Amino acid sequence: VLIKLEHATQDVQAVGHKIGEQNRQIAELEAKLDTKGRLLDEALEKIKGIHEDSTEKTEIKAEDQE
Repeated sequence: VLIKLEHATQDVQAVGHKIGEQNRQIAELEAKLDTKGRLLDEALEKIKGIHEDSTEKTEIKAEDQE
């Protein structure tokens, strides 16, 4: 009975280590996902800014030509 208890305890410890390892991997992946999301948002804002600038310049040139 003591041997079975010892094996069960070792199994529980092994599972605990695996869960901890998976939690670390999940945290790393979430951090990467958050970073990529922020970078995509920044890139989208820059693209919107470039598009708005080019539209404004086109409108100004069209007004100057009239």
